[in-house]
Amino acid sequence: TKGRVKVCLLRAPGSERMEPSPIQRRSANLLPTLVVVDDQPELCDLVLAVAKADGYDATAAIDPIEWLRRTEAAPDVIILDLMMPGMDGIEVLRKLAERGQTSRIILSSAHSERVLDSSMRLAKALGLNIVGRLPKPVKPAQLRDLLRQQMALARPATTGAPQPTLDELQEAIRENQFVIHFQPQVAFSDGHFVGVEALMRWQHPRHGLLAPGTFVGLAESSGLALPLTRCAMERGLPDCGFLHQHGLDGTVSFNLPPAALNDVRFPEEMTALVERYQTDGMKILFEITETSLASDVTMLLDILTRLRLKGFALSIDDFGTGHSSLSMLHQMPFTELKVDLNFVLVAEADTTAHVIVEKSVALGRELGLKVVAEGVENQLTWNWLKDIGCDVAQGYHIARPMPAAELPAWWKTWHTRSIAAGFTDR
Repeated sequence: TKGRVKVCLLRAPGSERMEPSPIQRRSANLLPTLVVVDDQPELCDLVLAVAKADGYDATAAIDPIEWLRRTEAAPDVIILDLMMPGMDGIEVLRKLAERGQTSRIILSSAHSERVLDSSMRLAKALGLNIVGRLPKPVKPAQLRDLLRQQMALARPATTGAPQPTLDELQEAIRENQFVIHFQPQVAFSDGHFVGVEALMRWQHPRHGLLAPGTFVGLAESSGLALPLTRCAMERGLPDCGFLHQHGLDGTVSFNLPPAALNDVRFPEEMTALVERYQTDGMKILFEITETSLASDVTMLLDILTRLRLKGFALSIDDFGTGHSSLSMLHQMPFTELKVDLNFVLVAEADTTAHVIVEKSVALGRELGLKVVAEGVENQLTWNWLKDIGCDVAQGYHIARPMPAAELPAWWKTWHTRSIAAGFTDR
């Protein structure tokens, strides 16, 4: 009807669909997909209008039973209402968990915050990827912020996505076909440059530049995660001198796979690499995800302590996602605490995540650790994290990952922008 966005049930496989606008395509990949599952057509109209304006390939399903029966591919984002006739949202979550659904899920409801919080905890316990909540009545600005956060993280649509083989990955490691993009980190106190996180990309000879999601899982499942880490170091370390020459004298962070924490030779190998590339080891920081620490404590103490003795800094990454956080902080020689990205992204709308971030920041500061927040996507988040005493910001509000050669120009722009916008003195 005039003035409304058409709401339809999920398209049947093979049915005709509109092609996304070429202007809205991200590189050669299709738009990220979104499905809103809600029995209220007016709410679906709103979600579809906002989602499509922000570049999603969005559809709506007003009948959850029919949607579950007919759906095949997992969309990037699902907005799910908790109160629907025939099948409520909790039942839908259970069905999605049984399928091993990997979509990012936003829960929507007019119920109290306690009900939403409980629903989110249940969904996480089921192994689902819950990234936010949307209280009703829905505020368009809040919806837009949530969708833009997920747009920044959404994987490309899987249709036609390259699926590298193990043989290709082995060849890539032998020839080191990888490149490093760096995401800057800046201080909340005055906006000064703190360092960068090194993020790996595969320059595939046929498929072009591939994101880590297309090959890291294959590397870990095939025992190639540690050789992949060595490739990252060999590509990233030469850029340290370049950054230093341009006044960007900070830390360079590399992510360590669980395999590195089970190899007693790893500290010596890293020291040899740093010496080969004439890099200051004290500028190198290794990020270890909290979930990777579920290993032999004696081995962990051995490897992490020797890394510290050799001058490397250590960060506990994704803090708050594991089950032994306090124990590991007590036992291991960490120098930095990195608050989990997903808590920061949803903290504005999720009371529980908000509290977790605040308590994590306070804990890190009380323990004398540098506290880094990933997922700083807007000025509001920046202001809040600065106010609660977080030390370092990382996220799209500061910069996206980029090649080392682009960092000096970014720094000039950031420095000017931060002063003009009052990021550092508001």
